[in-house]
Amino acid sequence: MTESIFYFLTEKGYRVIYHPNEKDVTYYLGSGGSVIITNLVSRSPVSKFKKVTISTLEKLLVDAFTDTNIYFAFQGYELIRIFENAESKCNINFSVMLNYSRRRGNYNKLKSYLKKIFPQYESYL
Repeated sequence: MTESIFYFLTEKGYRVIYHPNEKDVTYYLGSGGSVIITNLVSRSPVSKFKKVTISTLEKLLVDAFTDTNIYFAFQGYELIRIFENAESKCNINFSVMLNYSRRRGNYNKLKSYLKKIFPQYESYL
């Protein structure tokens, strides 16, 4: 289905990147706005808003942590700041985030990362 979406959006004039790697993102993801097409992980944390399915904050955080080829500009200290700002401004459901990270294959790595940047939540992790 992702391939069909790719062709549909391309025909509509959108700049679309299909299953990008870091090089694709570097060269083709410009300031003009692009759409990235990848497969949705089963049981991804999403929410409905006015009949539109959108990603939850937990999904976005795990994706930024996991998909380093797409979110390479937001790694290192920048990723720590993203997590800290998200935690200070929103209610993060760590259980949802860790369950999703398990399906992404990064559960242990994310759990260690969260314990490091949020030691106050260690008992919840």
